[in-house]
Amino acid sequence: MSKKIVLVALIVICMSLSITSFAATNSYTQDFEGFEENFELVGDTWEGWSIIRPTANGTYINSANNNKFASVTSYYHAEFQTKLTEPYVYEVDVLNEEANNNIAAFFVRAGTEKFTVQYGPASGYEFDGSTNVSFPCVGSSGFYILPNNGKSLSINIKTYDESQTYKIGNVLYSVNVNADFSKSFVTLKFVDDGQTVKIYADDELAFIVEISDPGKYPLGEETYCKKVVVKDKDGNVLGTVNNARVSADSVLIIGSRTAKFKFDNIKITPYSTEPEPNTQTFDGTQLIPFVICGMFAIVLFKRRQTA
Repeated sequence: MSKKIVLVALIVICMSLSITSFAATNSYTQDFEGFEENFELVGDTWEGWSIIRPTANGTYINSANNNKFASVTSYYHAEFQTKLTEPYVYEVDVLNEEANNNIAAFFVRAGTEKFTVQYGPASGYEFDGSTNVSFPCVGSSGFYILPNNGKSLSINIKTYDESQTYKIGNVLYSVNVNADFSKSFVTLKFVDDGQTVKIYADDELAFIVEISDPGKYPLGEETYCKKVVVKDKDGNVLGTVNNARVSADSVLIIGSRTAKFKFDNIKITPYSTEPEPNTQTFDGTQLIPFVICGMFAIVLFKRRQTA
């Protein structure tokens, strides 16, 4: 093989490496700045999300301090249309000024199957028919975070429970965090590496959720991780659930049941063990493939001159 062919081949390889380093990943962001004031997020008006609004009230774009956000006014169910089958990071800013127990739920690891609950088939916001009065029990699969009591953050694990009318159960754990969801927007972040989901309030770790034992229940075709271990930020076990209905994949849902709250700055990105790249400044490492090609070309050129 001639030196010229080798050089061309190397240049192609280097360019492919460079293109990979520049290529956009499958990410999603939404800060609502592109929407008009009072625009309603309903039907198919919010690209990328399926929306159910069972009441006359809905979710509208509002603004304050030169910032636009979504304001939930009543029953609501927004479901991200892309099922996440690979590790991911999901962030959303939340403000719940009423800080009450009416449900403002942020689901992850929900399945695509919808099961009949008290008011019809649903996966997210709808009441699951639990006999546990006053328990925050909505949805049919996955687990969700409840930022409903200021500095108290709760996690609800959906379970397969034969004793319940619709065979859907709930296990709840709560911790205190420094951030106050009732005072200002707080970033709720889920870091899901496929086996463990770490949940943060701003930069403070709140829960560590370990997921295992995939299998099926006699209720559908979805694969669920049946064992879930919930730990606090220090690694102390809060509880173990052996009949969890937590999907092996992840559907994201923002659900509301009479709660009024605000959310903003949704960001969904692939999980990485590497530090996030600085997208605001130029990354000099992206030039390395070209530098290598250039050095190789110089060597070839000098050898040709001395030949």
